[in-house]
Amino acid sequence: MEVGIPSGDEKAHGSVAGQVDHQVPLGDGEWDVAFKLYASHSFYPVPAYVSVDFGYRVRNSGGGVQYDDDLPWAVEGGYTFDFHRNWFSGLTSFLTFRGLKNTGTPKVTGFAGLEASGNTPDQEFVDVQPGISLGIWKKLSWINVFSYTLAGENTGAGWGIRSGLSFEN
Repeated sequence: MEVGIPSGDEKAHGSVAGQVDHQVPLGDGEWDVAFKLYASHSFYPVPAYVSVDFGYRVRNSGGGVQYDDDLPWAVEGGYTFDFHRNWFSGLTSFLTFRGLKNTGTPKVTGFAGLEASGNTPDQEFVDVQPGISLGIWKKLSWINVFSYTLAGENTGAGWGIRSGLSFEN
């Protein structure tokens, strides 16, 4: 189970040079609860895995916007090259397909900033996410994910890049 809390300012406004002021929400202002089922399989002794998850997210109104419930899902597979060292201990490459299916009828909001932020009611998408995780030192890793939207309604399009550090205890 996952719980989403209202965060950020869902009524924020802003503009970029040469553009008019428009709504750019920094959060969705709503509570939500997702019930998910996760399954994963390791192909040990081959250093490969496959994982799937599927869920149902119950959403409520936030900032005067009615959000429909949705169905998040993901499928991921990966392979690890283990270098058997403390520094640069291994490299895991993975490929994820994920999406969000709306349980209502998608509607266009008319707010470009709202749609690009991912806080859009009735959002749907399917994206592909190739990525790598580099073991830097013992249990510290650097993860890079490249995300491309294959299809969608009321969502951002094109490439997105995320990078971060992970520490396993």
